[in-house]
Amino acid sequence: MTNPRRVGKRPPSKELASLIRKRRWALNMSTLELAFYAEISRGYINQIEMCHVRPSDDVMARLCEAVGINKATMHELMEVEG
Repeated sequence: MTNPRRVGKRPPSKELASLIRKRRWALNMSTLELAFYAEISRGYINQIEMCHVRPSDDVMARLCEAVGINKATMHELMEVEG
């Protein structure tokens, strides 16, 4: 698993973080399961969902893939506040 670290000073898009959390809930997926699929720590997922850290594009792509968010939507929401 990847060690959590702050990649940027700005948090991720609130809309994208919220969408990841909502999709995870809709799939009845725990943060532990999402951590397994995205190959990051459970704590890092919590920090992302709470907009405390800005993960790399690679981590965001793995999270979105794990919960079924397409790349176009991901990039669109990342640009909203990026």
